[in-house]
Amino acid sequence: MTKNAEKISKINTKSFKEEFSQLKVTIFFILKVLTCASSAEKKFQLMRKTIFPIIGLMTFISVILNLPSAMENGKTDALPSCMVMFSAGILITFRAVAVSLYVEKIRGLINWFEGMEEDAFWASLGIPVEQRLRSTLHYLKIVIKCIASAFFSTLQMMLLKFYLSDILLFYIPIQSRNYKFVLQYFILSSMAIFVVASEALLLVLGFFFVGIINIFLDAVKKLDEAEFIETQQIPMKTYQKRHVEILKKLKDLEDIFSGIQTAQLATSFPMMISTFYLIRIYPNEIIYYIMSINIIAQFFIICLFGEFINSKTEKIFATLYLTRWYDMKNDNQMILMMMMR
Repeated sequence: MTKNAEKISKINTKSFKEEFSQLKVTIFFILKVLTCASSAEKKFQLMRKTIFPIIGLMTFISVILNLPSAMENGKTDALPSCMVMFSAGILITFRAVAVSLYVEKIRGLINWFEGMEEDAFWASLGIPVEQRLRSTLHYLKIVIKCIASAFFSTLQMMLLKFYLSDILLFYIPIQSRNYKFVLQYFILSSMAIFVVASEALLLVLGFFFVGIINIFLDAVKKLDEAEFIETQQIPMKTYQKRHVEILKKLKDLEDIFSGIQTAQLATSFPMMISTFYLIRIYPNEIIYYIMSINIIAQFFIICLFGEFINSKTEKIFATLYLTRWYDMKNDNQMILMMMMR
């Protein structure tokens, strides 16, 4: 009991910097794998970045080549299932391309998140930055665990369904049925790992960006305190610098999200139509309901995140307007007006 209590206390006393450093190592490893950057050398950099997109391209080409065989078997659920995998292959290709294109921006955002706690500006205002960031990391871990559990549980049920129904989704030039399903298991598991990894990456970027906006909003609310306005020399120039920094990083985040959101939008509708068709012809098959819920949830997570970040950014301008700007000096009022544009 004593040893367990000591272990729990060690976990609880771990600082945000230590926890985020572990997360950063994991994220940078994922980026290295996705861009095939095994070393610091810059040789064949473009070629390495195209490896995962090519693998995704080969996946949905394999599904296309398997379509004639799926149609010949006469199984009504084979063709819609192939359409779902075809769309998933396109999604993986575009996600891999987006990550490869914006890998430096992703690294820049992660490093920016890490350095936020050490910024002396927040400490001078008495903003509980570590508490905010620890809370963000805590909820982020819960959401990622829930999504990963739901996704991999669904995958196992899909694999069992396809095996029992004798549905092959990919063109595999091997005669043995068992070997074909083993390879199908490997392909689908690899696709699932990639999707969960890229989804987790987006969640990290989104969660921490919202957390930093909340920290800045806490700082802006200080400008509405009469005691703060009257007794301190207001660091409005620093406020303006931090605001510009957030807007610049927001542009990087929008670039990353827009590329992935476009791919998600283009592929989610075919997947939804296919799963709804499967539900209609097989209303008693629970797996198809679970598949449709996963597809819809994956689509709306990105849309909701984008909308939430946008509303939080707009809230900055409203909060700035609601401060005691009328009690400030003229030069501080001018800076505040520039921030509100």
